[in-house]
Amino acid sequence: MNHNQTEIPLLSGKLTNDAVLNPEDFLDYLSTSHGGSPSKLPQYCILAFFRELYDYVEEVYDPRVTYVASKEDPMFSPIYVFRYKDISVAHVFSGIGAPNAGAMLELLIAMGGEYFVFIGGVGVLSAETTRGEILVPNKALRDEGMSFHYQEPSRYSYPSALMLDSTRKSLQERGVPFREGGTWTTDAYFRETQEKVRAFREEGCLSVEMEASALFSIAAFRKKHIGGLFKAGDCVAGEEWDPRREEGDKENEEGDSGKLLGYALDTLHLLHREGNRDDR
Repeated sequence: MNHNQTEIPLLSGKLTNDAVLNPEDFLDYLSTSHGGSPSKLPQYCILAFFRELYDYVEEVYDPRVTYVASKEDPMFSPIYVFRYKDISVAHVFSGIGAPNAGAMLELLIAMGGEYFVFIGGVGVLSAETTRGEILVPNKALRDEGMSFHYQEPSRYSYPSALMLDSTRKSLQERGVPFREGGTWTTDAYFRETQEKVRAFREEGCLSVEMEASALFSIAAFRKKHIGGLFKAGDCVAGEEWDPRREEGDKENEEGDSGKLLGYALDTLHLLHREGNRDDR
């Protein structure tokens, strides 16, 4: 490979080139170094961007707890596996930011995951989007670095049509109001400038976060299905950041997070009902 010294490294190389380290290689290494072997996961998985849902899942679903490597390894969060109606589901705190969440998605795929929903709180680009609203991303502006290692350069990456359709149908069946639109994924949350906020809002972006475009691209590269569900939080639409916090928010947030998990579970269950069978 001949390097142009002015070329941006992020855009060099070919996506078809073999990687030196693959997720399966890493899992094999962890098995050897930590003992045992990674668990085989259900095909239905939820990645959460908030850790507090573990307590909720423990209380409501009585999960089996497993790990990517071992309980003693602080690098990875525990994976909770439980039954929801007639399907098995894996739930994990993915970590924050595209590199953390993307690496976790890769490992979950290597462990058997096929269908994914990621959930979390997001900033919003318009004050008209009220705090707590449900947002469904139908495209993600690629203002981060990880996605370009999985898909050719483009402005947006996308959820799978299957997961997006299932998410819409599931929310509609439950009578849950939601907004659908783009999301802006950025690595640099201290560089969300007023100019960018205005421009990306005009493109149809409703929210800003740090993971979606990378997760969409990774799933497409691995030929898996993924979609997202967000709850609206702080607002970056004004001249100054508005955290939109009020007394009692912690309790409200915990309830909202549990509801968001329920919407994601219903999305996966609808997928199952319509023909994707999980026999594990």
